[in-house]
Amino acid sequence: MYGLYAYSKTVVPQEDYSNHYLAALIDKHERLDTLKKNRLVFMGNSNLAFGLDSEYLQETLKRPIANLGLHGALGLDFNILQTLDVIEKGDVVIICIPHFLPTQGTKKLLSTTNKIFPKTKDWTVGLSAYDEFDFAMDDAIKSIQIAKKQRFRKAAKRAKKESVYRRNGFNASGDMVAHTQVATPNEIKKWESEWDVEGYDKEIERLKEFYIAAEKKDVPVYLTYPCFAEYGYKKTQKELDILEDYYAELPFPVLGKPEDFVYPDSLFFDTVYHLNKKGREVWNRDLEVLLKANIKELN
Repeated sequence: MYGLYAYSKTVVPQEDYSNHYLAALIDKHERLDTLKKNRLVFMGNSNLAFGLDSEYLQETLKRPIANLGLHGALGLDFNILQTLDVIEKGDVVIICIPHFLPTQGTKKLLSTTNKIFPKTKDWTVGLSAYDEFDFAMDDAIKSIQIAKKQRFRKAAKRAKKESVYRRNGFNASGDMVAHTQVATPNEIKKWESEWDVEGYDKEIERLKEFYIAAEKKDVPVYLTYPCFAEYGYKKTQKELDILEDYYAELPFPVLGKPEDFVYPDSLFFDTVYHLNKKGREVWNRDLEVLLKANIKELN
């Protein structure tokens, strides 16, 4: 098996991580280290990656902006540990996570993230050595299967359509912009919520613990709801009422309501959380107004 795998790697192209979407996290943290004090640190996921305009907010809010958003499947624990690792006195944290974000991320994605950016191992919870071995075996089997289809010969190279999901799709401020330079798909992907609406207590406790830890660093914390396509909102209004009740238990300010950032589907790129170019402009203006009106540290 090992011999077949070792040979298959010579005929099957191995994934190039240098321009991988997840590798954008490396650049985000390199930039974070160069920012001046008193930063606004945005904690979230791809909703922030695709939606936040750090340059615009930095100019209008007069504070350095750090956009840590990348991928929802990294999980809430990863978000919390990453943010706690970088914040310091003078910063303000704005939590803007997807609705009902679970604590545990997808293990395979976490494993890949760890390979691309080893520092992320410090922020990864629930990934065991057995999981890593299991993933390695899966990768080996898939590689052998592909090599077999190619009759253990190198396949002819085929031109691939470039996806916006890539490291160099982000700008120097850590915001995804590649999607603003291409046509918006005709419709967003079909979506069904898989939210655990009756079992979100653990996540609320983790957010409370995060607040206590941030408070010890003298860092204020706020939460606001993410942008959301009208298509998704119409299907989940009851669930979002439950989420609002959960958030009422938090010991730090929750700004606005779920419906405040619900926009027409035409303002979204490919999912219910990913704004297109026009949507990005609208949301950042609305976000600016909300933050100026509610965050005392900005006044």
